Amino acid sequence: MPSGFGYLTSLRNVEIGPFSDYSVIEFDWAGLASSSTLRHMSLRGMPDMKSLPHQLQDLTTITSLSLRDFGAIEALPDWLGNLASLDELILFGCEKLEYLPSMAAMERLKLRRLEIGNCPLLTETCTPQSGSEWPKISNIQELEID
Repeated sequence: MPSGFGYLTSLRNVEIGPFSDYSVIEFDWAGLASSSTLRHMSLRGMPDMKSLPHQLQDLTTITSLSLRDFGAIEALPDWLGNLASLDELILFGCEKLEYLPSMAAMERLKLRRLEIGNCPLLTETCTPQSGSEWPKISNIQELEID
């Protein structure tokens, strides 16, 4: 989109990716951040990406975030807790992801639904019996972990 997203005034859903480290820098995040109607964001990373695009933290109107194939990320950033409207988080194919944001950040999120799939380390840390991340998600109404 050569002219950016700023002209799409009724944009509600966006699916983007796969990203490379270079394409994240070149992407028009400002246009998306200025959209007050954006609700659903789906991002597909690359297996070797080590972090989420920090520009995501400016997308404060989204209610649903899906992150797929961010294979090298080990922990989700605390700034994720600043997405105050977010009530659904879907994580899939993040093989090295082991940690959610801090307890304080997770409490700020007020998630209604969390889905974790094909994230073996996170699945292990989110078990009710002995998972270190379980206290962060035990109050979420809809949990789907496999």
